[in-house]
Amino acid sequence: MNTEIYEEIMRRYDRIRTINEQKRVDGIQKAYEKCPELKKADDEKRELGTSFLKKLVEKPSAREELKKEFSDKSGALDKKRFELMKLCGIPENYDSPVYFCSVCKDTGFKDNERCECFDKILSDVYYNASNIQKVIQKENFSTFRYEIFSDTEVDGISPREKIRQIVGGCIAAIEAIAEKPMNLFFYGGTGVGKTFMCNCIAKELLDRQINVVYTMAYELTEDLVNAHFNADDTDAADKKRLCYGCDVLIIDDLGTETGNSVSNTELFGLINSRLINEKSTIISTNLLLSDLKNRYTERISSRILGKYDLNKFIGDDLRVYGSVR
Repeated sequence: MNTEIYEEIMRRYDRIRTINEQKRVDGIQKAYEKCPELKKADDEKRELGTSFLKKLVEKPSAREELKKEFSDKSGALDKKRFELMKLCGIPENYDSPVYFCSVCKDTGFKDNERCECFDKILSDVYYNASNIQKVIQKENFSTFRYEIFSDTEVDGISPREKIRQIVGGCIAAIEAIAEKPMNLFFYGGTGVGKTFMCNCIAKELLDRQINVVYTMAYELTEDLVNAHFNADDTDAADKKRLCYGCDVLIIDDLGTETGNSVSNTELFGLINSRLINEKSTIISTNLLLSDLKNRYTERISSRILGKYDLNKFIGDDLRVYGSVR
């Protein structure tokens, strides 16, 4: 991970901590406004602590006696505070720290390991550095135009009816994603809406605060292979980690990458791991199903054909309309 990206992530954590500390302060202020006696009790407890430390310095020989005195008075104040909170309907944790992530306490790390929230922020940083944020503002379900798909039947169904079925299935999968991972495979000719559909799904999921990684197939395999051969390529390692761990991985244009035994092994490892861990994956390709079997190993093609919902996009190239790719 380069320094610029790491510093941006740390700046985000700083902003998170600042915002949450203000929330804590505001919560305390509201509690005091609701129950002024609680503020007095809190002030007494702080003064008690200051007094105890001062007395320890002045009379170190009386340490045990002072500790007992402090414990008794502190316990009495805690009892008083609890009674006041209960009387005024104030939660016991009103003055506790507020965290975006309770696991790492908004530091990004736990036990010297990166927290899951760190990877989510890293994913968002990569998104902001890419063009996808701009693209999905233009390409989403609200801008989808069914009328540009032909209503002339092909093999018993028109492209317009087919795309309605696909959109309906995608929306249903999005709604059910909390209970069931969405593994979708989009295939068909060029310019029939596969990438547009990927963007629609990405926008909908991101709006729901679901962690999405969107990658072109050739970029993905390049990162996987680089991470495999070069342990010093931390950028590739980060991207590989994100692809394995994100909630939803979208791989666009499968088949455009340079294929070899290493890239195929790495691709299988990724697809298989996400299936095992029940993480959602969406793949688009211009390949026919027969091409998929010929181009990739049996292990890859069998996982896709057996575990993914297959969606065939039909019709003419729609890119001339400027709304669907």
